[in-house]
This record gives sequence, C-alpha cells and structure tokens, in this order.
Amino acid sequence: MIFLKTLSENNNVNVLSFVNGGNNLVTQLGEIKVTTRPFPNWRGLGLMINWQNFVKREVSLYSEKHPNLQYVMAASSTLAAFSCEIPQVSRIAIIRAYENFGLRCNLVPLHSRVKLTKLSATRRFQDGTHIRRSDLVITNSEFMKLSIHKRFNFEIEKIKVLNPFVAITPRDKRGSRTIGFVSRGKDKGIEF
Repeated sequence: MIFLKTLSENNNVNVLSFVNGGNNLVTQLGEIKVTTRPFPNWRGLGLMINWQNFVKREVSLYSEKHPNLQYVMAASSTLAAFSCEIPQVSRIAIIRAYENFGLRCNLVPLHSRVKLTKLSATRRFQDGTHIRRSDLVITNSEFMKLSIHKRFNFEIEKIKVLNPFVAITPRDKRGSRTIGFVSRGKDKGIEF
C-alpha cells in the first residue's frame, strides 16, 4: 500500500480489486480510487475454467471506462490482465514470491511445489506467457530478480528491484531502537 500511496502523490492511481462475494463498490482511500468487483464463489475446476476470462473481461471493461490508462500493474493471480488489448498501455508485473513459478520451482520443497502447481493450474499455466508480455517486472530483491530471469527467461534489464518499504516510529522518548534483521545475505536487498 505504501507503494501505491507514493505513486498517488504525483499520479492518478486507480485500483481494480477482485473479492469473493460482496458488491460492486467504488471507494476513495486518500488519493487512490478503489473499484471492487465481486467474483462468484468458484472452487477447483470452476475457478480454473473461469478465472482467467473473468480477469480479462473485468480489466477490458475497466479500460473502456478509463481510456486514459497509461500503465496496468498486476500481481500473481491477476496477470491475465496482460492478455487484454489496451492500446498504448505499459504492462508492469509485480512478482514478490514464488506464486507464479509452478512445479518447476526448485527453490522450495516438493510439497510447496505441489501447492504452486495447483495455483498455476487455476491460472491455466499462463503465468509465464503473461510475464513475458510485461514491459517491466518489479520485484523485491536481487534474489527474486535472478529467480524470475532464470524461471521465465525474462530480460534481466527489464526486472527492477524495489526493496520493501519500512516505516518506523519511535517507541520510547530516547528515540533509539533495536532492530533485528534476519537474512541469507545481500541477495535479499541489504548488506551490513
């Protein structure tokens, strides 16, 4: 959310959000306009059959109502947005973890790969195609940048690292804090 708030300081930011159940809703969060679209309570095969087309249809309808779109950003399960034909729009994928890697993700244990494969099946194994349609990929570490490049054969120059934002407020009158950080190393974004 900090990322979107920062973007909204100098840009019009509109979010199209999909929720399970509920109603069509338009709300304002500061400078960010959020349009919520409900989707049916699909499970298993129904989700696999309908999800991609649902995302594509909703994004197409949204873009028709908002002809001045310049960028479409999508993450994980909404990458089908990139299959829409929206003239003169740059596509930016936000990939922060392995949700789009499927069974061939040798970076996690087998039981996790099975779960990733189920997610990929829900999206009809189209994540790689959608990612390669991107004009840019934003990720959260050099480690993920290299992983995305290797897994999807996506041009490394088009993968940008945006390290996670951290907001810290003082908890005591002295203003000093003790901060613990656990990492495998500089590949996750910080080197001490």
